[in-house]
Amino acid sequence: MGTFAYAALEMGAEFVQGIDTEEKTIERGEELFEQAKVAKIRYDFKVDDAFRYLENLEEGIFDTVFCLGTLYYMVEPYRLLKLMQKVAKETVLLDTFTAAYATVQGK
Repeated sequence: MGTFAYAALEMGAEFVQGIDTEEKTIERGEELFEQAKVAKIRYDFKVDDAFRYLENLEEGIFDTVFCLGTLYYMVEPYRLLKLMQKVAKETVLLDTFTAAYATVQGK
């Protein structure tokens, strides 16, 4: 949805790249950035598969990689972790998911 990408810009990132498999989520991110009047040269959002996208990038292309709301849905989480490690110069930031949280959210 772009909220963490926007926060990264606010904290000093020069550019953010967002990917998601759902077009609706990408559209929400683009709307947020347009409303906030973020220059288009500072971001890009793509509808894509994480594996396909990351496999085609060179090593260390990003300073930081965020993995939010994704890892626990992956059939091959270790493969995704390795790909994120490949493209990150410095940091891979992961969120976590627990059964208790799912209960609170009604899932």
